[in-house]
Amino acid sequence: TGLVLAPNATEEQYQMMKGVLLGVAHEAMGVAETIRKNDAAAEQHFRKATEVNQANPDALTWLRLALALDRQKKYAEGLKAASRAVEIAQAQGGGQVHEMAKQEQARLTQLIGTK
Repeated sequence: TGLVLAPNATEEQYQMMKGVLLGVAHEAMGVAETIRKNDAAAEQHFRKATEVNQANPDALTWLRLALALDRQKKYAEGLKAASRAVEIAQAQGGGQVHEMAKQEQARLTQLIGTK
């Protein structure tokens, strides 16, 4: 991964790095569960990934969480996750994830409005 923690790293730096690595691990497991079409398990891994890496939030993880929730028809929760993805992606300069998150946000908003 190229991640190196200096021997004289502070506890705060250690905890931040630990959160990043745990987040990456849960993200990977969530993707694996998505491929297996196990959206409930994917949701749990994506949620855990967002919880353990709060210092460095990832828009793609939040978008993947929104999609897993959407596929389970948990539209209100999915909308919250999609909105968080939009917010993070916008703060990081936009890009493809930002556009996909905005599309998911609009889709979920429409679905909730038609219930």
